[in-house]
Amino acid sequence: MHPELRCRATERGELEGFSRPTEAELVYKVGAQVMLLTNDPMDRWVNGTIGQVISQRMDGSEPVVTVALPSGAVADVHPYTWEITQPIVETGRLRNEVVGTFTQLPFRLAWAITIHKSQGQTLSRLVIDLTGGTFADGQLYVALSRSTSMDGLVLRRQVVVKDLKTDMRVRRFLERGIKPSNTRGRVYLGVCTVGSEKLRVRPRPIEIALITDDGTEISTLVNPGRDLQDARNTYGITASDIQFAPNLRIAWAALAPYLEGRTPVGVDIDRQLGYFDTELKRHDWSIAMPIGSGPTLADLSLADQVLLDAPSALERARAARDLTARQQVQANGGTFLSAESGTGYLYRRGEGPNCFQVGGILPADRTPEHILAEHLRDTIGKIKLDTHVLARIRELEQALGLPIHPDATSTDSPVITAVLIPGARVCFTGAVTDDTGSTWTREDMKDLAEKCRLEPVDSVTKRKCDALVAAEAATQSGKGKLAVRYGTPIFTAQEFLAWADGAMGGGKPSV
Repeated sequence: MHPELRCRATERGELEGFSRPTEAELVYKVGAQVMLLTNDPMDRWVNGTIGQVISQRMDGSEPVVTVALPSGAVADVHPYTWEITQPIVETGRLRNEVVGTFTQLPFRLAWAITIHKSQGQTLSRLVIDLTGGTFADGQLYVALSRSTSMDGLVLRRQVVVKDLKTDMRVRRFLERGIKPSNTRGRVYLGVCTVGSEKLRVRPRPIEIALITDDGTEISTLVNPGRDLQDARNTYGITASDIQFAPNLRIAWAALAPYLEGRTPVGVDIDRQLGYFDTELKRHDWSIAMPIGSGPTLADLSLADQVLLDAPSALERARAARDLTARQQVQANGGTFLSAESGTGYLYRRGEGPNCFQVGGILPADRTPEHILAEHLRDTIGKIKLDTHVLARIRELEQALGLPIHPDATSTDSPVITAVLIPGARVCFTGAVTDDTGSTWTREDMKDLAEKCRLEPVDSVTKRKCDALVAAEAATQSGKGKLAVRYGTPIFTAQEFLAWADGAMGGGKPSV
């Protein structure tokens, strides 16, 4: 067995804010697989080349590591000095001054590398681990195309639809000059979303609308399967409003006949289509999303941008139609293809049975009422059946003339004081604004729970969580769905804050 080899870096000067390319103390052995982190002046390797340590010797006080390269050659690798510079203006000219240095052997252990770092490499054998999912456009292609053959490729998990991510700008470039054929006209889209843009997630539609150039207007709420954040204030949409709403895949099946053969036109249309594409793939469904036409937000005045921030998707679609007409936008994009999508339903704002609309490819042996009842049975199975929800179910059953959930009974949460006793394990989801206008984050409420002798927990489990506190009782978050499945009581944040006020002897809790 080979002994451990160590090399400690030499650091001089100012290194604050410097991201070290490798460890301050490298620990390695003969036989270790490493990735080289520099471009060799003699072109024997480049940054990202994988090699294997075969020996080490000392040249005075400096270690020299011999590395076997993929080409079959061997090369001596000496310590390398990275310089940390800062810009200096001197006599009216800008120059970079070295303020620090980091000297270390230019490699790191590399039994695995990121997909990004593998770009440009050709590998005869590789194992690809997609456990965490892809998060960048073209990332899956880069990973798979490193392999020279299928025989040398091993997938730790199978590729799924949501791993497929493409940049609409690249598609637009590749499809430039291709004119759509057999177009039925334009369709103007509006979308309201919840959530923010992050590395692995995108905002999810909560309401979408379309307007065709022959005057058809359709809108539907969409269940995003997550907390609604500020949707109540921004759009006037609450968690209770979307309990009966379809997810985007089911809604899209009903929208598809109106979209088929039409070119999407709007403002920042690529962004909107990207939201649809990502959310459909999250539900394991991929469609050929067309290239749209229209200006970006940067092309519009601030007054026009305000119109596109209307509180409903239908108003946004109307604004997109009017703005693109004023700018005389040409419909040069592609068209939505026919979608073999089965059946679905739409659910516009409101609570009555007339808010539902069945659509899609309807089978001849079932009525729209039967189809809607089937979809609602699946939807209602994920809802907490309190008194209000149960009354709505009975109203729908009467209107459809069909049973939806005949055995359902009310599962209102018990009294909060009976559940939140000292030591109770409580999970939190979402944020809330109290009656003083202060915003309580999840962490704020955890801190308050500890002060009230409760035990905050991070997840809803069957045996280790006694209650869930959510922004709204009808929360659509993943934690909320688990609470419904396990029969865990759900209390609103407002109820929790009022309880905490009493538990602290009337001392108003504050953020």
